[in-house]
Amino acid sequence: GDFNYLNKPLDFITLECASCNSGRGMRIVRFADNGLEWDGTETTVEVTLAVDNFWKRDPMNTALPFTEATECEIAAVLAGLTSLKILGDFTMAGEGVALDDVSISGRDDQPAFPLACQQGCTCSHDTRFKRISCCGSSTSTYYPIA
Repeated sequence: GDFNYLNKPLDFITLECASCNSGRGMRIVRFADNGLEWDGTETTVEVTLAVDNFWKRDPMNTALPFTEATECEIAAVLAGLTSLKILGDFTMAGEGVALDDVSISGRDDQPAFPLACQQGCTCSHDTRFKRISCCGSSTSTYYPIA
């Protein structure tokens, strides 16, 4: 493919959780920028899944901006992971992309689950409750029952 004509946006890695955000779903994305740019040559890529590593929370609303993913949003998505997507179509033209040796590993210097998130997040539907499935919901936003 011609890497002068890239698809936009280049959402390189996407993690989704259907049960997060009080059942509304949540998606965190690592775009192909800030060190993940690719020109088609063979390369090894390592991506750290952590706060301050360019992971963005998808607002799932095109009128709203992507925001930095929080520690609890990342933890919630991993706890309820329903989809892992790795981009293979970088250009607007045809291209051949091969992906080899994908591995996922945990870090040695972290607890099994972030301490700050172990009690969950405040639920927007009832602020008396805290659950990991409520991470990503906002108590300042009204979510109608569909």
